[in-house]
Amino acid sequence: MKIRGENGEEKSDPQSFASKPAWQRTIMLSAGVLMNVLLAAVIFSFIFAFGAVQSIDGVDLKNAEVRDRHIMIAAVSKDSPAEQAQLQPGDTIVSINGNPVENIEWLQSFVAGKAGETLEYRIKREDTEFTKEVTPVTLKETNKGGIGIVISEMAFVRYPWYQAVVEGAKNTVFFLGAIVMGLYELLARLFSGGGVSADVAGPVGIAVLTGQVVELGFMYLLQFTALLSLNLAVINILPFPALDGGRILFLIIEKIKGRPVRQQTEALIHNLGFMLLIILVILVTFKDIKGLFN
Repeated sequence: MKIRGENGEEKSDPQSFASKPAWQRTIMLSAGVLMNVLLAAVIFSFIFAFGAVQSIDGVDLKNAEVRDRHIMIAAVSKDSPAEQAQLQPGDTIVSINGNPVENIEWLQSFVAGKAGETLEYRIKREDTEFTKEVTPVTLKETNKGGIGIVISEMAFVRYPWYQAVVEGAKNTVFFLGAIVMGLYELLARLFSGGGVSADVAGPVGIAVLTGQVVELGFMYLLQFTALLSLNLAVINILPFPALDGGRILFLIIEKIKGRPVRQQTEALIHNLGFMLLIILVILVTFKDIKGLFN
């Protein structure tokens, strides 16, 4: 799809994009990015209205329906007792030494004084329950007993529709900020010679991730869709040639100079930018395919 006059031609035609004031062209170029953000907000609001499992640490649950609370392992430290016991992120801690785990405070208090003592953890992983013997050690960070895990209190949460819209908007802003920070750290690593992180994925990697998310359930797929939409919004608004942000950058230059950049020059820069993007996609796709066989 191409807008009439998108590349600066047909300026004399009142229906041409090129004939419109810079502020109107900026709005039109930003429309796709804004719709990506709006789509994410709508999806998050839908999830909160119909209910989904989420972390409730520090979350305002006023007026919300909350059930099925449980303590989940969010991360496992390298070379920790938890890693040696093969505990994994996503595992639910059902009980310790036969004592049901009801909240994070109880768990931390119970384990804090048990350094060097073997404990029996009852773990639920997907639909299977099993026991693991884990021996806490004294952690340097807290000087208390621990097994080297990050835990989070999870629950099924559903909000009234009016509150779901607010929570959806808040989630959208939060993840937008997280994506921008992640992109900043990625670019900082690239320019400092740190290379591209293994977490960067192209079309093939996204397809693989989508297949994994589908297995988790429909709500997780919706969350993943919202995150992809926000990622697309952030990438498109970057001031890089061939992207919407790059075109907006040329409009800003036009306002500063008082006249537009020569059409041939702008077209050449956008074409070069597009070529660089295609090369990047090819390189990342090669990395994704290589990762499938490792």
